[in-house]
Formats: sequence, structure tokens, C-alpha cells
Amino acid sequence: MSPFRRLTGAAVSVLCLAAAAAAAPAIAAVATAATDACTTRDKCMDAIMEAARDGRQLDEMALMRALPRNYGTRPSPTGTHAAADARDDESLAVGEPDTVLIALLRDAGRVGLPAPERRRALALAYLQASKPAEAELELDEAIANQPSYAPYWLDLAEVYARQGRRDKAAAALVVATGWTVDADALRQAYARAAQRGSTGAPYAQALALLGTRTEAMARREAALAPRPLAKDRGVKGGPMPIMRFDTCIKPEYPRSSLRNEETGMVQLDFLVDAEGKPVQIRKMRSSGYADLDNATLLSLSACSFKPLVVDGKPAAAWAAVQYVWTLE
Repeated sequence: MSPFRRLTGAAVSVLCLAAAAAAAPAIAAVATAATDACTTRDKCMDAIMEAARDGRQLDEMALMRALPRNYGTRPSPTGTHAAADARDDESLAVGEPDTVLIALLRDAGRVGLPAPERRRALALAYLQASKPAEAELELDEAIANQPSYAPYWLDLAEVYARQGRRDKAAAALVVATGWTVDADALRQAYARAAQRGSTGAPYAQALALLGTRTEAMARREAALAPRPLAKDRGVKGGPMPIMRFDTCIKPEYPRSSLRNEETGMVQLDFLVDAEGKPVQIRKMRSSGYADLDNATLLSLSACSFKPLVVDGKPAAAWAAVQYVWTLE
């Protein structure tokens, strides 16, 4: 079974066979800025949360590409969880063995559980054993390998909350919202959780941050006064910026999606400034699978555009792009 990916939209069919595998100079500049903010894993994660709070989507995505490149680790050759194997014995405890924790870790490392859920189960085991520092470390390592996996950020928010770090908990919740299939449903869950008294404080704070982020993005859009998309959203050749394929990073089929034979179309709207630089991205249609959506966002957010020309001058405008994931 081999994956076949194609991008459709105005003048984009050539990307079927010719998505650039290497970054162009414009991408390199963004990557350099992200690398400068990622001098350590912790600083990189803090920068991701700061960009998410501020609604700086393109910066957030560049940082998410830099994090696994700088701090990710390769999966073990056997496909089992190396950390679970290393910790699955009585050496976990200092002095008298912590039998409860050992049992939890052994259960978390069972072979039948998908890799992301094994990592989450390990973090939960530490949290249940009142070891939040170890849970945080487990999630930091997991996020460094798969930063767009929203459940990791939700779990990390819980760890931060248990540690009394409410600001960071709220920021992690904001990140999770941007990488889930149904952001509205997640916001509603936050609203319910915010009613829990003191334990609901991070969720209330996250909702306030999300409101502030939405306002900041609206102001940014208003300042550019972009040309809107036509009713056909540009997919039939309406006037809009044209993606420069030589600047793109080719999306790679997520392993979990290949294993589960997930397919679908992701539709994105890009706000492009007069210089052809994406400023904001809206996910207008989900494939129905978070991994496919997020792989599309992380890769195509690196693309630049040939700006729309209005009355002889380049102008800010919206561009519609569809990415179709199929298996043949």
C-alpha cells in the first residue's frame, strides 16, 4: 500500500508530483527564527505556547516543525516503548519499591496500546502516583516527537494545574485547541470545566486567552483589509494568490493514518499579505482526522505565495487550498 497525495485548487495540480522536498530561502529564514527560539526544549515549548496565546499561527507552526527536528527521538526498532521497557522494573524506586507505580507503568506499557496512548498512559501513571515532575518529563518527550498531538497538551495542562502553574496550564489548553478536529467542542468542554471552582481556574483562563487571541487575529486581518475569496472559494480559478510550490514542504502521510487507512480532504484558507507571505490560516474543512489535518497545516504553512495583483499593485488577499489524502 503506497500513499499518494495531491493538492487541488487554482493552478495547483502540478504539485501532485512536484512538491518541493527542500525548503526555499523564505522557509529557511522562518526556520532560522524558530531555531533561535528553540535553544532548549523547554524554551521551544514555551515559545509555542506564547505564539499560540498571541494568535501568531505561522510562528507557532514553524516552532512545531523545529521542536522534533531539534529534540525529537527516533522510535525503537522493535516498535515498543523504550521508556516503558527501561522503567518497567523495581529500579524506579529509591529504597523500598513503589509497587503501585511499577504496576501502573507495566499496564501503561502493554504492547496492544498505540504509541501515543502508551505515552499518555505512562504520564497518567506518574500523575496518579503523585509524581508530577516525572509526568511532565514524559509529556515533554512525547510532545518533542509529535507536537501537534492535542491530547498531549491537554494532559500537560493537567500536570501544570496539579503543580499550581495555572498560567502555563491555560497556555497548554490554548495550544490544544488549535490542533484538535473540533475546536468548538473543546471550548465547550473548557466552559463546563471552568465551573468546577478553584480547579476550573485554568479552563476559565484559557477561554479568556482564546477570546483575546481571536480579537488579535481579527485586528490583524482588519489592518490588512484583504480581498475576500469569491463564492466558489477560488477553487475554479477565481482571482486569488497562487501558492509557490517550490517553497513548500511536502506533507508526509502520518504513520498512524497509514496504519488506520485514513483518507480525506483538508481545505485551508490562507490570509496572504502583499509580499506573498501567509499571515493567518483558517481550517475550513477537516478530513475528519486530526493527524491528517495537522500534517497538512504544518507542511503547507511553510509555503509562500505569488500575491494577488489589483490595479497593477500587489494586495493582501485570501487564498483557498485543498489537500486530498488518498491511498492507492
